[in-house]
Amino acid sequence: MSTIDFYSFDRDEEQNYACRVESEVDERGLESMVARISAHENLTGENRVCYMFGEGGLTRNAYIEVSGIDGTEVAWKGFFGPMWLYPASFIAASQGALVKITKTSALQLTCRLMTNLSLATIYSFSSKLEDVVVLDVKRNRWRSNIDQLISRDPSHFKLMIDGGNNESSTGIYFVLTCGPDCPEDIIKVANTFGK
Repeated sequence: MSTIDFYSFDRDEEQNYACRVESEVDERGLESMVARISAHENLTGENRVCYMFGEGGLTRNAYIEVSGIDGTEVAWKGFFGPMWLYPASFIAASQGALVKITKTSALQLTCRLMTNLSLATIYSFSSKLEDVVVLDVKRNRWRSNIDQLISRDPSHFKLMIDGGNNESSTGIYFVLTCGPDCPEDIIKVANTFGK
C-alpha cells in the first residue's frame, strides 16, 4: 500500500475541513496570524512536518536569504514556470522554493520573506507524506499539486498567503484550511482568523 493510498478516502473537498477561512489581511494582521500559528510546536514534530512552498515571484537572492535562517532547510529551489519562459528569469523575479521549517521559531521570518509581493503556502501534515510531497515538487516544479497530496491527510493544515494580491484592498489575501484531525489547538487558533 503506498503512502498516498493510505490517505485516500471518499469525501468531497468541503467535508474534509474542520475549518476554512479566507479573507484579506494587512501586514500587521498577517504577522500576528503567523506568530500565533508558529507558537504551536505541533506544526512540526516526530509525526508531522511543516513546509513553505513559494510559488514564483521572488529572486534567487531571496531564497539564499531564506536558506540562511536557522530552522529552515531548502528542499528545492529554482525557476518557477514553463521552460519557454526561462530566459525571462534573468530580468524578472521568477524563482520558487520548497522550504522545510524545522523550528517553528523560523516561520515568521521565512513567511515575511517568502510572501513579500508573492504567493506562498504554509503546510503542516503527516510525516508519512513528506517524501511524496518533496518528490512531487522536485519532479513537477510549478505544476506540482501539494494541496491535492496533503488533502488526503485528515490532520493537514494549510495557510496560503497571496502577498501581491491586486484585488485585495490591503494587497494581501489568505486562505486557511484545517483537516478534521488537525491538532485541536491549531484549529482553535485558526477559527479566530478572518472574524
